[in-house]
Parts: sequence; C-alpha cells; structure tokens
Amino acid sequence: MHGIWREFDGAFRALEERGKGKALASPSVITIDGMEARVELTQDYPYISERDDAGNPTWSTQTVGPQMTMTPRVGRDGVINLALDLETGEVIQMITGSTGEQMPRTSKRHVTTNVRVRDGEPFVIGGLFSDNKSRTRNRIPILGQLPLLGELFTYRQDEHRKTQVVMLVVPYVLDTPDAAIEQEPLFPRTAAR
Repeated sequence: MHGIWREFDGAFRALEERGKGKALASPSVITIDGMEARVELTQDYPYISERDDAGNPTWSTQTVGPQMTMTPRVGRDGVINLALDLETGEVIQMITGSTGEQMPRTSKRHVTTNVRVRDGEPFVIGGLFSDNKSRTRNRIPILGQLPLLGELFTYRQDEHRKTQVVMLVVPYVLDTPDAAIEQEPLFPRTAAR
C-alpha cells in the first residue's frame, strides 16, 4: 500500500521541480480520541476598512490560507473515524474600497468530510480548485489623472491563475506519549499547485 503513496509523493516533487507545485507545509498534530485538533497555515492581510470624520483609519484584517480541523474516533476494530473540515483561501486581487484605500479581494474554498481509515493508512483530500482572473491598473501619480493624456501614463496587467490544493493526511494511533517521538513521517511534505 505504501508504494502507491510514495508514487504520489514522487509526483508532487516532480510538480515542484517544474515550478508547477509548491509545498506549503508538513505539520504534525497530536490529539486525543474524540478531541478536535486544528492546523492553520494562514496569513493576515491588514487593510483600512473605513475612516472617521477626522480621517483616522479603522483597521480590519482578512485571514487567508489553509485551515483544517479534525476529530478522530478510534473504533474497537482499530479503524479511525476522522471528521475533517478543510478551508483554504487566497487574496486574488487588491481592490479600491469605498474609502479609496486598497482592500484584499479573496477567494475561499471549503470541504467537510468523514473518512474511515486504518492506522498509518494515508488518504488524499483534493478537488479544491480555484480559477481566478484579475486586472491591475496602476498609474503614475498626477500624470495618470490628467484628462485625455492620463491613459498614456496608466499601466494595466491581466493575470490568470489556476490553483488546486491537495492535502495528504496520514493518521496514526499512538499507544504511549513516547510513540509520537519515534514516529517517522511517511512523507516529508504536503504539496499544492
């Protein structure tokens, strides 16, 4: 069984080497039967959401990136019932808000599932696709605002990005606290494209 999963790891590495994939992280989490565990690989984007009458800004934060919660239950037969909730998001474009300030426009994807796996048996969560098109418009201050001539000092850039988040999860049942130290990871990384 592990031979097949090692082939997946090889495919992920090949994507990375060609610049078509990127390893986000390889976290390890320990939890207790029936207790929720959480992994967050997020980034905060602060922005000015509004201004008061005196012009003082009110800051808000947009959080994006993969977040996963999992709750394991180990059955009498040794099979692990794993409830998973995975959300991922990204900033796809900076837009001008009602205050005239730049704000992040985000795209989010979410999946909730339950799986039954054996101890040490890897499984893949995929299908979190994103296909985003954006247009950025920059202009040279003052010159870009001139009537008629302003367009000569304006630059537009179109971007088309396709991404897919793939997560490999390998649950282990640990009999003792020391077993966590002895456990070798099946794969050294997780890949996303």
